[in-house]
Amino acid sequence: MRAGAVFSGQSKVSALAISYKIAAEGVSLGTSVREAWRCRHLVTAFAWRDIKVRYKQTVLGAAWAIIQPLTTMGALSLVFARFAKLSSGGVPYPLFVLSGLVLWQFFANAVTRASRSLVDERYMLTRVYLPRVLVPLAAVASGAPDVLVACAMLGILTFVYRVQPTAMLLSIPLLLLLTAVLAGAVGLVLAAINARYRDVGITIPLLMQLWFLLTPVAYPADIVPGRWRLILSLNPVARPR
Repeated sequence: MRAGAVFSGQSKVSALAISYKIAAEGVSLGTSVREAWRCRHLVTAFAWRDIKVRYKQTVLGAAWAIIQPLTTMGALSLVFARFAKLSSGGVPYPLFVLSGLVLWQFFANAVTRASRSLVDERYMLTRVYLPRVLVPLAAVASGAPDVLVACAMLGILTFVYRVQPTAMLLSIPLLLLLTAVLAGAVGLVLAAINARYRDVGITIPLLMQLWFLLTPVAYPADIVPGRWRLILSLNPVARPR
């Protein structure tokens, strides 16, 4: 009789059991923007963490922020100025190419880091709730120290070659801001795709190499044949120099 009562109680509990299903609820664009703005301080926190980790276990440390653009500038100067005898419009070629590398390397590195950011932070994102859009944006912001160092190097090189600065220097902050916005937009799209299709992360370096060749960084835009000028004008990173 006691056993029967136990089974009877269990059947009543089973009958009263309620199952819940947890499903994602649609979130409007306005809500997403407000959440991202409310947590905007995380962009600085994540960017600062990435900056410290980037050079933490290297021998030369933050000196790599100087070595990388100088090495690229030297290699391009050797190939295009010394071997190919490419004209740079009266501007010393090292100064010419560095002025393009400042923006290009910032853009390329920002897109590469942003496109991998959601995959790199997948373990944190599965345990802590935060607006996902902040992670790629932090990856873009983490390149700020490097581009500031490159700008300082550009200023020093301008002084060394005794080139008279022009009004274009005043547009550098605006160009950096527009480059960051473009890198953030491209990085967000690629990060979302890369989270689903990991092939994207593998093709990004190849894409950046091809994009570099199609951008007048190592060569002046006026050497591009007329029939290709339209294609060059569609390149959002290209600018006449």
